[in-house]
Amino acid sequence: MCGGVVNGIEFQARATVHWQILVDQVVDKSERFASFKVTTRAEKRTTATSTDTVVASKTCDFTEQFNKDWANATGLTCQAPATRFDPAAWWSSDTAVTYDIEDDSKGPTTWQLTGSSLVH
Repeated sequence: MCGGVVNGIEFQARATVHWQILVDQVVDKSERFASFKVTTRAEKRTTATSTDTVVASKTCDFTEQFNKDWANATGLTCQAPATRFDPAAWWSSDTAVTYDIEDDSKGPTTWQLTGSSLVH
């Protein structure tokens, strides 16, 4: 995931899913995920050590792409809307991946990813 300044006036956050299956243990074409969602957030703070405030967010549902061709579903990008860049603030991006493996009886699992370095 990354966050950066676009055209010197906007900050934008995005996350791209990359993965690789070394050996496919199952040859069937059944669905692997009940859901697979990525939420990307652009965040800012008033100082380098203050608390983040979410200024833009987007949730992308990649369930269909993963179930259609899960072994090759890579490079899928979830991009939050651009927001006006304030150079006095400190900016970063974070992402959460929430997935639910089909028929594992565990329900959804959320993986919080601490994001990019601070941009100031």
